[in-house]
Amino acid sequence: MSTNINLSDILKKIASDTGFLGSAGSKFSQGETLEVLFVSGGNNQADTLVLKDTSGDNYSISAQSLQGYLSDDEYNALMNGGANKVADENAANSATEVVLGSVKTEETDKTQNVDKAENTQATDEVGATQNVESTKDADAIQKEIDKLEQQREVNRQSMETLKQQIEDLRGKIEQSIADALEAMEEIEEEQKKKAEEIVAQELKKYQNSNGEMSQDQFSANVKAALAEINPSMSEALTHIMSADTDMALMGNLLDQLSQKVEIDKQFDEQIDTQEQAKQAAEAAEEAAKCCDPIGANFGESLGVDLDGDGDAGQIQIDFFYDEDGDGKINSLNDFVGAKSDAQGQDGWSEMTAMDADGDGTITGDEMADKDAKVMITEIDADGTKSQRAMSIDEFTEQVGKGDLEINAQKHDQISNNVVGPFGFNDNANNQMLGTFDIGFSNDESVDTVGYQTLDDQNWLVENYSGNMDLESLKEEGVDVSNVQAQEGTEATQATEMTQFEEFVNEYRDTVMPQLQTQINDVYMQLGLSQDAIDIYKDLAQATADLEGQKIADELEAKEKEQLEAIEKEEAESEEENVEGAEEETVADETLEEPALDPEFTVDTPETDLADALEAEKELILEEKPEEV
Repeated sequence: MSTNINLSDILKKIASDTGFLGSAGSKFSQGETLEVLFVSGGNNQADTLVLKDTSGDNYSISAQSLQGYLSDDEYNALMNGGANKVADENAANSATEVVLGSVKTEETDKTQNVDKAENTQATDEVGATQNVESTKDADAIQKEIDKLEQQREVNRQSMETLKQQIEDLRGKIEQSIADALEAMEEIEEEQKKKAEEIVAQELKKYQNSNGEMSQDQFSANVKAALAEINPSMSEALTHIMSADTDMALMGNLLDQLSQKVEIDKQFDEQIDTQEQAKQAAEAAEEAAKCCDPIGANFGESLGVDLDGDGDAGQIQIDFFYDEDGDGKINSLNDFVGAKSDAQGQDGWSEMTAMDADGDGTITGDEMADKDAKVMITEIDADGTKSQRAMSIDEFTEQVGKGDLEINAQKHDQISNNVVGPFGFNDNANNQMLGTFDIGFSNDESVDTVGYQTLDDQNWLVENYSGNMDLESLKEEGVDVSNVQAQEGTEATQATEMTQFEEFVNEYRDTVMPQLQTQINDVYMQLGLSQDAIDIYKDLAQATADLEGQKIADELEAKEKEQLEAIEKEEAESEEENVEGAEEETVADETLEEPALDPEFTVDTPETDLADALEAEKELILEEKPEEV
């Protein structure tokens, strides 16, 4: 076999992590078993693992999504040889099964508790709908996201600190080199030659000491010997040694910064996973918030390049009203069919209403009379997506295949090969409501079947946000927070990560080599041999390692202090929320059962009757005293 990877271990890692199950799009319920059915891929690359549960349902996860769960060797083995994993290897692993809540193999029967999940919907990397097992609600997941973001922010503060320290070191090193060169100007050529002899003598003593002489003592001896020749030589050596020590420290701090960058990436991945889980948890709440788009997917049959990038990609159109002519979707009701659907009617009624002459065919001109336009989505072969609004006349002119013609009669018999918005596959995230015939007057070869679909608002906002007035949608109650947050933060996060990585690369590839060359030149001018220079560099590295560890410890202590402060603040906030809830409950109970006045007495029925008779008697005496 071409690979050596333990599928059992992969299954164990998946089964023990409910977060992965949520993000991967699991169909499983507690107690069902999970096994690898096969590994697929092309060009000797494993793209997908297909898993099967007890009931026979299959589902797929991308091999890339396993990267965080595998060692580098395991992941490379999977990616580089997964496509060659044949039936006999699967058979070898067939004794392995994973039960959600427990992991079972021939060797182990280790139980792990997993909360019973609730089924929700989520969208995978390519926009396909998959069932997701979610054990937490959106608010609980958001708290975890908030915590991860706080931890990431603490890590980034340390990154900023390291970056500043490295920049400060650069200035310090450059100054030390300048000071060393200035001191060298005071040294004559004969003194440099003499220095070479003295340094050679001190080096021989150090090497012959068999370890009894320390590097520090060797350094002190050389400095003292050079000072006797010319004090400026000892001064230059002091400056250049300081520069070399700071150089070693700079390398140490760059390593620390690189580690922080990797930690930051891990935080990003965890946050992304939690965001997917949150979206899955929110999907059930948003399921009732739907919109009814009507359009068609022509695939590659049009053979035109509408976005002008030189690549004739797959083309999809969606009809929308554009009364103000701004080319944007200002309300979800702008989608043709959405308004009627929201009113409990069939959204296709809006299409049939466009058939002004009643001949059974809706033309582009008839649609334009109703302020309808087309939202064009073009996806090139490399996956690049472009989207923009066009008038129907502009669209048909660029396609060049005659006028647009739509059958005003919708087909209730739904074709299985009809593709909905952005799917370009059979798993598009929508509910098919019906189909219709659509084509061009001059070319029947590009006729296709249009669609009427029901899509949730979140999905529509996510996929059309580039051509939406998000503020207008927000005013009508549509949740656009995820898109706005992504627009604001993803670019910022990418920029931050890029700047740190570029900073590290610049210093390692350019700054440090240049500075090191200058330092080595000064060493050579001082008459130090390469053996002596190596001793000084070892001494500088040892000193820098101590200082680097000190800085690392200080950063770790500061991070711990910050995280503890955050946890304390969260605990206090939670306590205040609990107390507030308790006070609100007490207040509600007080309103329902008013407190009694301590001087107020509750009469028994007998007391009430006696009092009533006495009151009536007094009233009679007042009205007719003579009769009494």
